[in-house]
Amino acid sequence: MMIKAPGYLPPSVSNSGYLNNPMGSQPFPAPTGMPVGCWWGSTGAQPLIFSTNGLPADIYARAEWRSPIFDLRPDFRGSMGGRSAGQAYLPNRTDPSGPPTAAGATVRRSGTAPVWINRGAAGKLWIQVFGIGSQSWSERGLRVVAQEYANIIDPNNMPQVTDNTNITTEFVGSEIAATGTNGLNSRKTSSILTFLPTGEGYPIRFWQVRLTFLYTFNSAGQPNWPNPGYSVVAAYY
Repeated sequence: MMIKAPGYLPPSVSNSGYLNNPMGSQPFPAPTGMPVGCWWGSTGAQPLIFSTNGLPADIYARAEWRSPIFDLRPDFRGSMGGRSAGQAYLPNRTDPSGPPTAAGATVRRSGTAPVWINRGAAGKLWIQVFGIGSQSWSERGLRVVAQEYANIIDPNNMPQVTDNTNITTEFVGSEIAATGTNGLNSRKTSSILTFLPTGEGYPIRFWQVRLTFLYTFNSAGQPNWPNPGYSVVAAYY
């Protein structure tokens, strides 16, 4: 007697962990027994490069840092979803924050960064900025703004979902002496920022954070202007 299976059966049939797929259901059940998911931005801090070209009259230098587009619900393995007319499935492989590249409708999106964290545990994006105060002028007129972008199903269409948030106080300290007791440096040289994705512990699918660094005072003529020596490293866990 021939039996027709309702779905794909792997060579080694098992109902445990990520192979759990009773009756060929789509989307698959949430995987279990997976390693703890995390994303590391790089093995070392990346320099932040400022530009002085094409800026508004009251802005003298500008730099931007972008996280990749995170796929925070990669357990939705049965869902292609979200392709608008004329759009491709794949975000830009070289620059995940850039415009999508051409791809066939059968190609699975691969420009996002999947983070395998169990359902209900959102994790956090941690961003550490080094080099604060490395130049005498680096805090003068500095303004830092954070924005978040998201989409519930389509990584090719990432609108801004939060108001611009001024986080300058994380970088500009109080006017204190350069050295403290016993000659020890009394000013921080690094800042750590944390961002929790939209979803209140049950994260949205596609999510991205951008930081914009602006100088509202012209320090032209100062050493290393317009680059204050900042560098950024990030991780999601």
